[in-house]
Amino acid sequence: MADLVLTRSTAWGRDMQVDGDLTVDGNLTGRGIVVTGDVTVTGDLHARGSVQAGGRIKVGKSLGAGLLLRAGGDVSAQRGIQAGRIESGGGLRAGADIAATGAILACGGIAAGGSVEAGAAIMAGEGIRATGSVFTPSFAIDCQRLATRQLPFGREYWAALPMLAPWRERILDTALCWDELRAMFSPADIETLCATRFGHWSLEAQFRMFLGAESAVVPPEASRRAPPAPPRVAIAPPAPPKRRRFADPTNVLLQIVNNPAVTPFPDYTGNASYAEVMQALAADRLLLGGMDLRAAYPDLAIELDPIYTAVSLMKVRDAALKQQLLVEIAAAGNVRSLKSSMDSFVTNAILADDLKIQFVGDMVRMADNNAVTVDVGGILSSVVDGLSALDGAGTIFTVLGAVIELADAASGGFPTLDAAYNELVGKLSAEFAALQAQNGAIAQALLTDWGKLSAADALIADGTLAWPVDDSAAATAAANLYEIGVFQALLPVHWQPIFSYYDFARDTRDGCNGTVWMQPGGWGAVDAQQQWVPYWMTFGQLWTADLSDAEQELAKIGVSIQDLTMGTGLWGPAPFAYAMAHPVGVDERPSCVKKK
Repeated sequence: MADLVLTRSTAWGRDMQVDGDLTVDGNLTGRGIVVTGDVTVTGDLHARGSVQAGGRIKVGKSLGAGLLLRAGGDVSAQRGIQAGRIESGGGLRAGADIAATGAILACGGIAAGGSVEAGAAIMAGEGIRATGSVFTPSFAIDCQRLATRQLPFGREYWAALPMLAPWRERILDTALCWDELRAMFSPADIETLCATRFGHWSLEAQFRMFLGAESAVVPPEASRRAPPAPPRVAIAPPAPPKRRRFADPTNVLLQIVNNPAVTPFPDYTGNASYAEVMQALAADRLLLGGMDLRAAYPDLAIELDPIYTAVSLMKVRDAALKQQLLVEIAAAGNVRSLKSSMDSFVTNAILADDLKIQFVGDMVRMADNNAVTVDVGGILSSVVDGLSALDGAGTIFTVLGAVIELADAASGGFPTLDAAYNELVGKLSAEFAALQAQNGAIAQALLTDWGKLSAADALIADGTLAWPVDDSAAATAAANLYEIGVFQALLPVHWQPIFSYYDFARDTRDGCNGTVWMQPGGWGAVDAQQQWVPYWMTFGQLWTADLSDAEQELAKIGVSIQDLTMGTGLWGPAPFAYAMAHPVGVDERPSCVKKK
């Protein structure tokens, strides 16, 4: 393990991975941060992607992650905490608001100097305490004890309650603060109001606490679920290989990397001019600790451009040696640039800021913990295939194909994705790490062998491996293909399509709100006359009358019912099954069909 200590504020322009503890005296910003140990930042900590730590996370100011915030231990910030999804293996504490667009899960307690708000569930293994309010639109709040001081929603909600009609005008009077409103109720009023049922237990509880009738509330037993499982940050080992699927004997980069021949760099031992070059580079502090120039090629922490400039300006007696070194340094720089371009591409395609699959975990979570697994290799294969048909993505197709093939061969295949709620994002991160690691391994193979380095550089020079100036279209296409593949594989866990054999003479498409139409010859069942058959897509209880809830959840990730069933959108048809055990069509639900 190698701890990392940064003594000043740092803006990390790429993904950060630390095998050990991370300590920063100042602010830290970056694209994505994964640390196997503890994280301590005296200032702000913000990442556009995810922040993950195997231990605790302690921040002196504010803490934010655009996607996932996950820690194996306590998470604390002197100011606010905000993320797409928050998972803490210990407690979760903030001096201001705690907010997540997805779920907030803590194995310990949750304490906020402001409010606690989430787009999905809020679950704590211990109590939840907030100076403000606690709210989620799903009302899925699970804890041992709830304590708040303020009310969720605005004045209009509370003023509209019939039981508060006598105080409606005063509640809507913005000149009165909430503390003044609290004081306007008499003891008799408070007793009557506390006995009135008007909504979810969490709203009633927070209203009673606002009135001062109770300081804390124990949630009703019927609302309690199992406490959240501790998150796992460590990268899981890959699953055993099923089969090699990416072998491409025509891939030029694969041919170079897989070539068993080893060609060392020219040996300049005893060459006086080479010794002079090394001494000059050391004197200029471009190479430190007696490092040989060739050892600098695979060391990505060393910049090659200043070395190239310095060597080009040197006057040495052996002109051939100088020319050879300049060719080597230029070739190493070109290969490094290729690696860096692929690193950025994989990040944009797999962990893009606007990619929705990081939030699919909230959808596939089920009470009985059903799960579906899918071979990641198949999803990545579709990404490579899609790039093969995209103009200007030839180099990207070649390099990504080589990365996936070599990773599959070297590590025994990619891990499967388990749709269980607490596993999904971790498996996606493991997959991303595997791709990045193998891309680095390819660069290492090229940068440490003169024969392979010169061969790759020749392909870069002739345009075969020339990275496109603008790879944004390819990155977007790859992100879409990847997102679609993951979501379609996980979809059956959450939604069940259920059909009716009622006789429809034509495509009316005017059944109830929950009707989904399947085309003849597609998957599922059709009647004997090959007519349109109405389906319903539901989640939760099978006999729910419509799919408005499903439509709302799909809308969060920009997908429509038509995209998933009729193939009218980018996503196309997907395989369905109820609980992954029963074939489509095991239940009829004729109650909401309009027969023509």
